[in-house]
Amino acid sequence: MAKSEAWPDFGVRVRQRLRELGYVRPDGSEDISRFTVKNGYVITLFYKYLSNTTPSRENLIRLARDLQTSVEWLLTGHPEPQLYCLTER
Repeated sequence: MAKSEAWPDFGVRVRQRLRELGYVRPDGSEDISRFTVKNGYVITLFYKYLSNTTPSRENLIRLARDLQTSVEWLLTGHPEPQLYCLTER
């Protein structure tokens, strides 16, 4: 298995979208558990994403869809996420 490429601030952007989509605990931190359970992610793998480990292509596309943004934004931060929201499943 090839090592995943780390994109700078990938995890920061994932956390940003979690907050923007309302996955926030009362203490202000991201509600990662609720997001992973609702969307069927393995929580330990999801924490790797938050540490800037880029998912496989298939999982990256899925993550962008579930976070209602584009793959490009997740990887690079450009363009802004609200311009390319993916809402169809």
